[in-house]
Amino acid sequence: MTVLLIIGLVSGAVVLTLPPPQAPEQVLAATLVRHLNGLAQNSLLADIPAAAGFSRAGYALFTYQEHEWRQSIAGEWPARVSVRFLHDGIALDLPESVKPLVFFEPTGLSSTFTLELQGEKSQFILSSQGDGQVLLKEASL
Repeated sequence: MTVLLIIGLVSGAVVLTLPPPQAPEQVLAATLVRHLNGLAQNSLLADIPAAAGFSRAGYALFTYQEHEWRQSIAGEWPARVSVRFLHDGIALDLPESVKPLVFFEPTGLSSTFTLELQGEKSQFILSSQGDGQVLLKEASL
């Protein structure tokens, strides 16, 4: 009986110390920065141009093969997450359909861009200064 009491108390302590669930924009930002950095590294190692495309509805990652852009990964923006895209510091309206907007060259260079994902309580900013690396930062609202 004492063993069951101890197990119950330990289980309760574990549940109470679990971190709160992450916001959709936080999960998406972390996923996108991983995918974009992987895309940039793959472009450099495989000597293949790559790109990321964005639209009002979502995003996609592309590689340039056999004289055309081929989509490899795609996703939609979560509900209640607003997206703002800046290319070389200039805010652009996102197109209706996904098109390559950010390019990763096999030389290690990339487009200069900022992608802002804003949810109800937090904002995440993905950015590249043209060096083939995408950084993630959380901005306070």
